[in-house]
Amino acid sequence: MSNKMLSLALSLAVLLALGVAATEFAPQPAGPEAPVKKEQRNALEVLKADVNYSILVAAVQGTEVEHILQDRKGITFFAPLNEAFERVPKLAELLADKPRLTAVLKRHVIPNYVIALNRLRELEAVQPLEGEILEIEQGDKHLEINDAKILVPDVPAANGIVHGIDHVLMKNNDSMLREAGAAIERSLKHAAEEVGDAFGDTENAETSKPDGASAKTPDEPQAGEMDGARK
Repeated sequence: MSNKMLSLALSLAVLLALGVAATEFAPQPAGPEAPVKKEQRNALEVLKADVNYSILVAAVQGTEVEHILQDRKGITFFAPLNEAFERVPKLAELLADKPRLTAVLKRHVIPNYVIALNRLRELEAVQPLEGEILEIEQGDKHLEINDAKILVPDVPAANGIVHGIDHVLMKNNDSMLREAGAAIERSLKHAAEEVGDAFGDTENAETSKPDGASAKTPDEPQAGEMDGARK
């Protein structure tokens, strides 16, 4: 064997030895990497699993929105909680009117755009599937969509994301609904205060006495009456 061939063989042997050593002493993973859990349920299935959306789940049945929540990919859905529907005037009429109900529900769907809460904070408005744009503002504690507070943000679904809100996004009158509810609450509080004041006045009238009035009871005989009785 020539010196050149011998040198090449020795070089290959050294490289193989180094490779084996590197494999033996390289840090090994502690175990199989845990797979990242991904939500397998669609948006409608996620909502059905939470009792706080029971009115919404019943409302979407038989509407176009039912299929959107099941099958449409890449959606953001502002989901009214039960308390949101309880604030709607004449709720039974709305639930019975399927065309109007469908239009209202589609106003809660943002198509082709999965928007987490952090991203919503960077936006000023979003365009829903139905109706005018929805304005976004930062409230005292919660991010607000047309005055509806996002109470339950970033609920993942296989086909998008869900945000639970405290008001139904009615067309053109979101603020009116909130103000109507506040006005009713103020009226009830004022009425309660008036009732309390009335009871307070009655109590004062019964216990208070005019200035200079005798502390004797009406039935107690006066001094002159007693003298007359003795005569």
